[in-house]
Amino acid sequence: MANIFTGSVQLKGKTAASWTSDNDVLLDRQLGIETDTRQLKIGNGVTAWNSLSYISASAAWAALSGDPEDNTDLAALLDAKQDALGYTPVPNTRTVAGHALSADVTVSKGDVGLGNVDNTSDASKPISTATQTALDAKLAKASNLSDVTNAATARTNLGSTTVGDALFTLTNPSQISFPRINANNTITARTASQLKTDLSLTSADVGLGSVTNDAQIKSADFPSSSVDSEVALFSSTTGKVIKRASANGIAKLTSGVLSAVTAPSGTIVGTSDTQTLTNKRVPPRVNSTASSTSWTPDFDSYDMEIQTALAGNATINAPTYTSENHGETRIIRILDNGSARTLSWNSVFRSLGAQLPASTVSATTLYVVLKRNTTDSKWDCMAATSDVAVINATTGFTVAGAAASNTVLKGNGTNYVPSTETYAAPGTSGNVMTSDGTNWTSAVPKAGYALDGSSGTMALADATTYYIGYGEGNTVGQHSTIANIQMTIPKAGTITRIHWQPFITTNGSNEAVSHYLRLNNTTDTQLSITETYDPGANTVKPFIYTGLSISVAAGDTIAFKIVTPTWVTNPTIGTSHLMVWVD
Repeated sequence: MANIFTGSVQLKGKTAASWTSDNDVLLDRQLGIETDTRQLKIGNGVTAWNSLSYISASAAWAALSGDPEDNTDLAALLDAKQDALGYTPVPNTRTVAGHALSADVTVSKGDVGLGNVDNTSDASKPISTATQTALDAKLAKASNLSDVTNAATARTNLGSTTVGDALFTLTNPSQISFPRINANNTITARTASQLKTDLSLTSADVGLGSVTNDAQIKSADFPSSSVDSEVALFSSTTGKVIKRASANGIAKLTSGVLSAVTAPSGTIVGTSDTQTLTNKRVPPRVNSTASSTSWTPDFDSYDMEIQTALAGNATINAPTYTSENHGETRIIRILDNGSARTLSWNSVFRSLGAQLPASTVSATTLYVVLKRNTTDSKWDCMAATSDVAVINATTGFTVAGAAASNTVLKGNGTNYVPSTETYAAPGTSGNVMTSDGTNWTSAVPKAGYALDGSSGTMALADATTYYIGYGEGNTVGQHSTIANIQMTIPKAGTITRIHWQPFITTNGSNEAVSHYLRLNNTTDTQLSITETYDPGANTVKPFIYTGLSISVAAGDTIAFKIVTPTWVTNPTIGTSHLMVWVD
């Protein structure tokens, strides 16, 4: 027999906040209740309180039937839920627009403040009393106004006074206006009173206020066919004929007087014609400034830019230039103020025919001639000269100005500069200047000449002999054999100097190369055995041998001989130039 338990069971309960804080784990099938919200959870012995779901009341009460008010437990539970959620029931004494909620509510137009509004269509709406009064005050409508021939009846209905057969009586003519169109297309009024007298119209009244009553041009004012070489000149203001010029030549207007100027012979040049100017002088456009150390030449406006007293080291900036005509020439002229100044050129300037000067020479005028290369967008330096221009074998053009009277240029190992040596007056006709170590004196010139040779492209191989010369009928003066390469001695003498300048296109490594002068294809004179071909790609490297004394007779043959090493990197020569001096 089953045991019957009699008593009360109290569920484990806490407030919702305490359950959340403690987060207990309920025993399997153990109930827990939130005492303040009356919500339940059932434990499973594993899951903590915060992760459990509340028990759904809908499932437990799904089978309820009958009147809910008879279920006191349900009513109590709902009341508690309502209280917990803060809901307040609406009493049946509450009203809407004065109607109690104890029964169905019917709302009328008066309940919403529209008691005077009728649900009438627009077409059926009457006009207001005020509107009708205003309309009644208007002119009476004649029943027969459509019959305009019955003017008398129309006047009577319109309240007018009869004057003959006129529709209206003109009792105040000043109140009737007539339009007038002005010259500026505006309209002003002319009154009936103004029409009582004669009207005087002006040109402005008919839209011609800017027209004067001057004599107009007639056919007689134009040159006749018999004098068609005459010129008729017209004023841009009045249009009148001013003057005729009947003399031969070009018409010229001076202070309102037209005269003839002798026409030039030949064809007149137009601004866009393709023609050749002959015996014409076009002066250059010149701009001069005293000193500018940050100088931007204006090549659009000027052909020649000048500084007359440069007072500091100068930077020549890219010039102002927009016309872009290939081959245009511009000249820069600089004179310092007595002290040499360095010159820095923008990259748009390029040394080509001549080296851009790096400085001025004290108190010496410097000229730089530039040509425009539109293909490369460069100003190419074609000439740069001061009082004297000389060539430096390494750096190219250098300049030196004149020093004291009777001084000469002397090399200092880098450039030619004015020296303290003096020179003597020329002696016998045909003499030359020669230095004795201190001064320049007159001397009989030596009878000498130079032989000129060249070569084309040479891809130099390892341990190979090459010859440079210029044989008769041979257009390429280099070969690995000497045949047809040798240069013939036209007149006996002594070889004193040899210059060979190859253009190195591919830079080689620094292994030593041997140079010789080959005479009659039998005898070699050693020039050097320690040369290298590594100046850098696309660079000229000069080899200069002086102080030589190699005797030659007329008819002898010579060639420049090269013996190559075994290179790490083989060089390539683009072209080369050979000069042999014979005294």
